[in-house]
Parts: sequence; structure tokens; C-alpha cells
Amino acid sequence: MTFWQGSQQTTLWHDIDEAPRHIAHRSFQQRREQMVGDAVQLTFDVMHWNRVNEGDQPIEMEMDFKDDVLWRLNTPDDDAKAA
Repeated sequence: MTFWQGSQQTTLWHDIDEAPRHIAHRSFQQRREQMVGDAVQLTFDVMHWNRVNEGDQPIEMEMDFKDDVLWRLNTPDDDAKAA
């Protein structure tokens, strides 16, 4: 979790098993904001590429990650296959 103490930015690490709800919630919100920031930057990059390469078929990026998350949650990882 990152917070400001006066003019100083501070980062704290918490064990997810021991973090109180308000700390965990704030941490999850910050991680979600990072994901949104990545999606915005990806959108800018795709828009730029499509503009510069307008003679090619445009690249489209799906930004709804629900199916991707469900797929990964329900796919065994490599460690499970090895066991």
C-alpha cells in the first residue's frame, strides 16, 4: 500500500492473511488503478499504431477481461500438471 506522509511517499507491505479489511481494500483499489492505467496506455499505443499504419488492417484490443480471468482461474497451472 502506498500513502503520503507529509510530502514523502511511503510504501508499506502487509501480509494478505493478516491485513485488516481497510488496508486490503485500499491495496486492491490501487492495484486495480494500475491495471486501468495499463489499459489506457495500451489503448493509446494501439490507436497510435493504427493511425501510423492506416493502410493495414487496424488492430483491435478487447478490454473486457472477465472471460480471460475466468479462463485462468479454471486452468490448472504447470505445477499441478507435474504433480
